[in-house]
Amino acid sequence: MADQYTHESAGQVQPAPASPEADAEKAIVDETIEFFSFVKSYEQAQRDAETVETEFEGFDMWTEDARKSRDEHTDSDGRVIPAKPTLSVNLLDQNIQQIVSEARQARLALTVRPKAGIANSTMTGYYKGQIRSIQVESGALEVRLWAFERACKVGRGAYLITAEYANDGDFDIDLVLERILDQSTVYFDPYAQRADRSDMDECLITDWISEKDRVRRWKDKPLLPPAGAFDSDD
Repeated sequence: MADQYTHESAGQVQPAPASPEADAEKAIVDETIEFFSFVKSYEQAQRDAETVETEFEGFDMWTEDARKSRDEHTDSDGRVIPAKPTLSVNLLDQNIQQIVSEARQARLALTVRPKAGIANSTMTGYYKGQIRSIQVESGALEVRLWAFERACKVGRGAYLITAEYANDGDFDIDLVLERILDQSTVYFDPYAQRADRSDMDECLITDWISEKDRVRRWKDKPLLPPAGAFDSDD
């Protein structure tokens, strides 16, 4: 019977108990934060290497220490050593674009092949039409090439398959292939074993939004950053 009463002391107000919906939302948030922290710590070396490779291929082939060593400076004898040029010549772009061009000419796409039987052949034709429609309307080739080009540079890439309501006024669902502009924001399940990650249980995609947009999308949710959220630049 003691559980049916709330004990209050003078000057103290007991917090209202959380609703089941709030507990469920908090559980999802806690699980997401835990998964994000685990994957980030597990893949830290890989992500650091991807950042270095992207910067090297993209615009800057000099490390900060190497560039500083070529600035104007005074040696131990007091002589002024003039600055030396630091030129960056991208020797990788041609090779990368050659590989991407071969993939573009191959017109990468999904296809369905029956094993045997008339029924299987009939269903195969149906699925071919559905898949062809999804790929054409989504511009699937460019989506795949966007991920493929990053894979050529750093070893892995990703694109997104989402479900959206059709534009014909009903409640039909269309599958759509979309690019992920910043593919470094994709956090795969570390326990996945297959090369295409088709056996993973979880995958997290992070994104930056403005505080104004955040308030517009979730008006009733208070902005509560987790503990230690601003302790580092990350």
